[in-house]
Amino acid sequence: MSAEERADLHAHTRASDGTLSPAELVAMAARAGLAAVAVTDHDTVAGWEEALEAGLKEGVQVVPGIEVSSSIRGRSLHILGYFPDKGHPALQSLLTQMQEARRKRIIVIMEKLRDLGVPLTEEELWAQVQGGQPGRMHVARALAARGVVSRPEEAFARFLSRGRPAFVPKPDLPTGEVLQKLRAAGALTVWAHPGTFGDDTVLPDLLEAGLEGIEALHPDHRPEERERYLRLAKEHRLMATGGTDFHSPEERVPLGTVWAPLAVVEEILQRKKDFRSSLLKKP
Repeated sequence: MSAEERADLHAHTRASDGTLSPAELVAMAARAGLAAVAVTDHDTVAGWEEALEAGLKEGVQVVPGIEVSSSIRGRSLHILGYFPDKGHPALQSLLTQMQEARRKRIIVIMEKLRDLGVPLTEEELWAQVQGGQPGRMHVARALAARGVVSRPEEAFARFLSRGRPAFVPKPDLPTGEVLQKLRAAGALTVWAHPGTFGDDTVLPDLLEAGLEGIEALHPDHRPEERERYLRLAKEHRLMATGGTDFHSPEERVPLGTVWAPLAVVEEILQRKKDFRSSLLKKP
């Protein structure tokens, strides 16, 4: 399949925990020869307008999306939503709840680091956030910038991952509620990187709540996992999507090296043919 028929349907920008602006991400997609790229920032749609405008300039189809953490069986499960109406009250309610949870979590993480003798100032943190939604990656990058660690991955290993001294769980909403709100806002809902969750027995619960797709193709999936999720998608008549989960050019997986056929984007649009949104309007 030629690059012109490929779509990377999972990418992040500076609006959440990526390092590129939305326009820079779309320009990189164009250089990679992608036909389409999805902007799926965590808990925000702030990057859409810039990305859509850049898409027109670069000749790349931009798929507006979002990634939301949820909770099921006491564990965090991520949901991707494509083409939600950003002005819909259900989506606005969801974003408000998730963004407030993020802010509270970061405050406690900063307090824990201070107790560990690793104080970070708000200025250092927000220099990494750059107007986006604060998250653990921004704390990790701030620690690297200060020289406490050599790279962000070390910050997670020493401080920020589950079981480490500055880890703080995020109080995610129940998965069923997240799916309900995304679908109410017109989104096509997809289970993100299911292999990292590691328990396929939750799939019936997700299907009952209205799940419409599985991200079968992801950098963290082993070949046998990719085949299993492609098979599950076919068995349950779900869309099979894929993408790099891109955050930064410094990462091990370049944008566009894990992809779904462009036909998947066309299928999303067909399934949401009655979708009406104010994509380029302020909510």
